[in-house]
Amino acid sequence: MPGTGSYVGTNVNANYIYNVGDALYELRDNTSQLIKPQDVRDSVWTLWNRVDDAQIAASQSLSASSGTTYTNTNPTTIAVGGIAAGTTFSGTYSVQQMFDLLLYPYTSPTLSLSINSNSIRQFGSSTAVTLTWSVVKTKENITAITVDSTSIIPNGGNQNSTKATTATHSLVPTAVQEIQTYTMSVVDSALKTTTKTATVTWQNKIYWGSIDLTSVGNPNLTTSPSSASVVGGYITDPIIRALTGAGVSPGSALATSYAKTYTGINGAGKYLIFAHPTIFGSSPTFVVNGLANSAFTNVRSSSFVNESGFAISYDVWVSNTAYNGAANIVIS
Repeated sequence: MPGTGSYVGTNVNANYIYNVGDALYELRDNTSQLIKPQDVRDSVWTLWNRVDDAQIAASQSLSASSGTTYTNTNPTTIAVGGIAAGTTFSGTYSVQQMFDLLLYPYTSPTLSLSINSNSIRQFGSSTAVTLTWSVVKTKENITAITVDSTSIIPNGGNQNSTKATTATHSLVPTAVQEIQTYTMSVVDSALKTTTKTATVTWQNKIYWGSIDLTSVGNPNLTTSPSSASVVGGYITDPIIRALTGAGVSPGSALATSYAKTYTGINGAGKYLIFAHPTIFGSSPTFVVNGLANSAFTNVRSSSFVNESGFAISYDVWVSNTAYNGAANIVIS
């Protein structure tokens, strides 16, 4: 309703003008002094009442729209706000629901899951794993949490903790690496599930460095290939595990291939040696200072016990002669 007030003075009457054209006519240009005070009062009074009518109409319109529903079975062609492309509205959605979908899209909770340390491990090393996890609530309350198949009682909001578990790998690996996956899943009050994973990867090492073959006569394996068995018998597991890289530190590394570049490797008068798991392949090629070089011999293919006591077959390659200076060697 329009506002009310008090007026002190002589009473006057104003008439309601029902036709807008008549009201405009009465308020025509006053160049000829044709507008009377009554005309102004009537027009102002009409405008005042028209404002009242507009308020009522707007109120009725809002009241009607609050109960309006939306239905459309045709898939949406593009994503708009929180409504994904391809969405259909087979039910009835209120205006409130439609604006909520548009302006307040669903946001999944933020999850974190990690391994305490050494997510890449050598076969045979420690199997102890500590999972560190957290969930950060966004839009919906958290209703369920599962970490590595263990249910966690949710408090509805942000949570974090750790879980101890055990990793495993094959006793006789048939692949260059094995990956064990741990999963965390969270359900919220929108009945939507969010997942996060963390992995422990098991690998073997490759080894490289130099070796003194003086005790077996420093044979030339190019001219005396039969000496390979003698050299292979001399190169024991402890010798391989103790390699320090011959100028290319550290002398060993977890890997999934024997392919590697050794820049500045220096035998310093000793033979160069390279060892890798047999499952990596038995035909490495050697490029020395940019030129293909076949003067390397596989002197051993047998079971090797690594630093963690795990046994797997290894191939051991040595240079056919000693190297006296630095070289750039690429194995592929």
